[in-house]
Amino acid sequence: MHRNFQFYLFFGFSKPCQDSSKPYVVSFSLLFSKPELEKLGAQVFGLSTQNTEYQKEAVERLHLPFELLSDCDLSFAEALKLPTFEIADLQLIKRVTLIAKYGKIVKVFYPVFPPDRNADEVINWLQNHTP
Repeated sequence: MHRNFQFYLFFGFSKPCQDSSKPYVVSFSLLFSKPELEKLGAQVFGLSTQNTEYQKEAVERLHLPFELLSDCDLSFAEALKLPTFEIADLQLIKRVTLIAKYGKIVKVFYPVFPPDRNADEVINWLQNHTP
């Protein structure tokens, strides 16, 4: 079934299995299962700098209900000037949530703290910005 989404949510994170990212990733997994999300016309994507193979394995292992998008060459992060950091020679995206509407970013949540509450903040924002 084809759905018409009005909003696309992109949440950037370092690594889905990293302890500091787990609450953030889990909160979006829970968000994805909420009926409000579909009613608000939103679709969720995770974004990280890991390659596609790593992300496919993470989706299966963590039972994520949304796709992870790979920005392993940092082209998306650099074009949007997303916050990044380096650890062990890896360039990673800091926790950031972007809401896009009709191809335009209309809301940025950064810094994301505490990470386990961001999904609820996103729902509240969507409820206040959806006719």
